[in-house]
Amino acid sequence: MGYVDVNQVTHTLPDGRVLLDGVSFRVGEGSKTALVGANGAGKSTLLRLVRGEFPPQSGALTVDGELGVMPQFVGHVRDATTVHELLVSVSPRRCAGPTRTWRRPRRP
Repeated sequence: MGYVDVNQVTHTLPDGRVLLDGVSFRVGEGSKTALVGANGAGKSTLLRLVRGEFPPQSGALTVDGELGVMPQFVGHVRDATTVHELLVSVSPRRCAGPTRTWRRPRRP
C-alpha cells in the first residue's frame, strides 16, 4: 500500500486552454477513491498524469506504492483487454485465483 499526493498540478492544453489549475489532493493508504466530474473537466488527463504517462507542466506528483486504475475504454474497440483481465491484473495475489469462464445460460 502507499499513497498518491498531487500538489499544485497545472496542465494547459496545446490550444492554450488551462485544463488543470493548481490541483491538490492526497489519497491515503488503503483508500478506494473515485474521480467524478463533467465531460472535458480533465479527469482522464489527471489520471494519465498520476499514472506517469507524461510529467506535470508545473506542480508535483508523488505515487508511493501500487496504483490500480481502470481505463476509460476497457473492453472496447480501442482496447482488447477484458474487464476480467484488468481486474485480475490489479487484484492482490491472494485474490487472483484460477481463471474461470462464466457463460450465460442459453434462452429456450
